[in-house]
Amino acid sequence: MPTTGPSEKTRREVFARDNVDCQFWHREPVEATKISHMIHQGPGGLPPEHELNQPGNLASSCSECHRRFPPNGRWRWRQFEPIGFGVDHVGQRMVIESPSGKVVPKRDLWFYNRWRWKESEAKYLELENWIAKEHSAAWKAAELIAWFKDHGIAHAAVSEAADYLDVAADVGLSSGEAKKRKRVAGFRGGLAVPGQNALDRVSLDVADRLRKIPDDELVAVAGWFADLPPAEAWSRFNEKYPGPEKRKTYRIFTGAFREESAAEDDAIITKKGEVVVKGGSVIRGPREEIEKEAE
Repeated sequence: MPTTGPSEKTRREVFARDNVDCQFWHREPVEATKISHMIHQGPGGLPPEHELNQPGNLASSCSECHRRFPPNGRWRWRQFEPIGFGVDHVGQRMVIESPSGKVVPKRDLWFYNRWRWKESEAKYLELENWIAKEHSAAWKAAELIAWFKDHGIAHAAVSEAADYLDVAADVGLSSGEAKKRKRVAGFRGGLAVPGQNALDRVSLDVADRLRKIPDDELVAVAGWFADLPPAEAWSRFNEKYPGPEKRKTYRIFTGAFREESAAEDDAIITKKGEVVVKGGSVIRGPREEIEKEAE
């Protein structure tokens, strides 16, 4: 009995063109296991050499997407102009209609999303490289600030009496930033090589919070910030090493200004004649009116 459908050679060619990704209803890569036809072969199929079994009428698909087209499904694949994965996507076209006749938006088809995905991968790698360079530069600046502090030598552009904070200010760093860089440089210098290498990949702000962690836990924790999304890294860090309870600050006016803190949003410090600014909204008037608004 003669064979029908695309030849094995054609199947390999289509999979290679499509990077073995399903080209249909996806916004991220999904492995392809089937070959779908734009114009279906019809009952019984057609021989491999028929034009409907050539790459221009075929695309890689997963089982779920494959079932949407005839003979089992009701979605209509109307147009297809492929070039190949890794080739400029300008001019490529795919049009699929739902059973109601509406065209599937480009944002829902991997055939279009794959280019944005590929471009975003390249830009993400570029971003990673820049951040790594910035971290490296920040650590080097921290080491130099620490050197000025430890040696007490001012650089030639500033006063001979200047200390390391003046040197930092001369290059645009605040005293707080300079002190932080001094802390983290000393912290890194006191670690074993694995700990130093782990810190090289995190920001100075993260390193400043890691200073109180035991050395035997530091490499693993620093690895969270190097390898995980920031939100997940901070979540793990705060769960394992909870900081002191944060209290909200409220402004109290008694003619003169001062600030006090309260643990909860509804905590109001009231004294006769005071005006309390709470949660961004202003409560004005004498004590009786404050209590009324607090109810």
